[in-house]
Amino acid sequence: MITLLVTITVTMVCQNGLLLWLLLLLQLLTLMQLPGALMNGVLHGTLRATLISGIVILPSLLITNWVTALWWLARLALVMLAVQSFRHRVSWRTLLVALRQLHVPSLFILTLDITVKYSHVLGSRLQTNLEAVWLRSGGYLTHPLALATRLMGLLYLQSRHQATELYQAMWLRGYTETPARTHLQWHMADWGLVVRNVLIVGLAVWLGHR
Repeated sequence: MITLLVTITVTMVCQNGLLLWLLLLLQLLTLMQLPGALMNGVLHGTLRATLISGIVILPSLLITNWVTALWWLARLALVMLAVQSFRHRVSWRTLLVALRQLHVPSLFILTLDITVKYSHVLGSRLQTNLEAVWLRSGGYLTHPLALATRLMGLLYLQSRHQATELYQAMWLRGYTETPARTHLQWHMADWGLVVRNVLIVGLAVWLGHR
């Protein structure tokens, strides 16, 4: 996770083509270590995000300096590649353990975990409600704005009820804000990442002062 943050930070402040090329080589070397299925997922996700970003900045390409816009798009594509690679290599549970090892407040971790999990649940409920309304209306919606307002209100009530049930379950089970932390264990691969981060930051500082 620290390597990801270092890569994103250096990429976004990078103003040197050589440094950007070296960062791309490091990401490609990391990508080559993944299985074929995960590699395809990373590349497809990066390509979709880059295409959407290109469509968003298309007016800038046509109106302002196109070199600056393309440079920004290249850096954004590299950031998306790093994020997609991290997402496919690190599971959500592993990420939460890493946050605890970095002594992130447990309340923040709990809020983040609940938000991600229940966003999927509420999204599924919203899709189910939309399908039910669509079937009952015969595929024709007379007042879509009023319907959207009602569905959002219903989703709010469902989320509030779900949050109350979750709080009561945690209270009955004796939840405390000090969950057990997994002690940080260093391996050879971890030292390799530390050396990599130091070299990236040092190279960025050296090229920035040239």
